[in-house]
Amino acid sequence: MSLTPQQIATLNAAADRIIPPDDESPGAVASGAATRLLAMLEGDLAALQRDYAAFLTQLDLEAQVAFGASFAELDAERQDALLGTFQSSAFFRLFAEHVHEQFWSSEAGMTLVGFEVRG
Repeated sequence: MSLTPQQIATLNAAADRIIPPDDESPGAVASGAATRLLAMLEGDLAALQRDYAAFLTQLDLEAQVAFGASFAELDAERQDALLGTFQSSAFFRLFAEHVHEQFWSSEAGMTLVGFEVRG
């Protein structure tokens, strides 16, 4: 089982709210963290694919109900508001942890903490 294109769009949008781009950081998507997380879901984290699919589908459903648009189509303020309703869930915390792991192990993340990345 692989995530659908809609679920991938939702994952990317949510990941970029967990680690948003700013003047110092490219954010989760531009750093490649979201792409690496998707790759992990095809490999070491494959057992979590159904849980990810359910979480991302629920997040998108909540966006549709509350705002009449997919999660990925919402502005940052509305995305943050919806993610806030999931923050107490164990799966949201796991998702955020996975995003952070992939970001801080990326070249961008390592550079932010002062590591010199060599080719």
